[in-house]
Amino acid sequence: MAKNPADQFYWADWLRDPALQAAGASTRGIWMNLLAHMWFAEERGKLSGTEKQLTRLGNCTDVEFAEFLVEMDSLEFGDIVTCNGDVTLKNRRMNKDQTQRNKTRERVKRHRDKQTDATAKEDGNGAVTDVKRKCTVPSSSSSTSSPKDPSSDIENNSKSKNSKINDENGAKAPSKNNGSKISDKAIAAVRKKLQQMLKKDGPNYWEGTKACRNRLDKFLKPLVIEAQKKASKNPAGYLMTLAKDQLIKNKEEFKVATW
Repeated sequence: MAKNPADQFYWADWLRDPALQAAGASTRGIWMNLLAHMWFAEERGKLSGTEKQLTRLGNCTDVEFAEFLVEMDSLEFGDIVTCNGDVTLKNRRMNKDQTQRNKTRERVKRHRDKQTDATAKEDGNGAVTDVKRKCTVPSSSSSTSSPKDPSSDIENNSKSKNSKINDENGAKAPSKNNGSKISDKAIAAVRKKLQQMLKKDGPNYWEGTKACRNRLDKFLKPLVIEAQKKASKNPAGYLMTLAKDQLIKNKEEFKVATW
């Protein structure tokens, strides 16, 4: 166990413990010395030894230590056990706190070990998958016959088709990207927002006629296509921002006099 250089000392517990305060000054002084040694003991909060050894640790005489044992046993401000000439002294608060710290440390260690095992298991599965994939690829230089992997045939057929396309077109055919679909409800919300912006500028920009609506739909159509292509996430939000920006830049096109 790592030895901490300092500890929290609960002065209120020391002063408010009636059993301890009922002890004599010599007993309290010996107990304070023994508490310091308990802090550095192998099992924190517990100290064992012969009476002679504990007398030296308590920095007292044999008579004073004998009186200390009598008062401790009668007042019970700590635990005392005597067996075969050895005396074991225990501070309940210090020993309880250390037991709780040990349990917490062990619980954290188990949690970290579990995470480490899970990570190692994932890495191990990935490595095995890679090895299997390498082993299933047939060697072009091998003359021996072996069962073919259906996935390799599909992969080879796909490669041959792509190579034919490249030969015919002179370049690799671009992949089709349809983008994200924007719902009619979202487009209607954008159209309504643009109408509100035009209404604020007066009847010269928005009269509410069929011609005005057709003009707005014509303006909005290419923006919808652009938003569906460029925005894979939240294309409706992208369309709203794009449409408002473009309307501000090209607002003069909506003047009734210009069309």
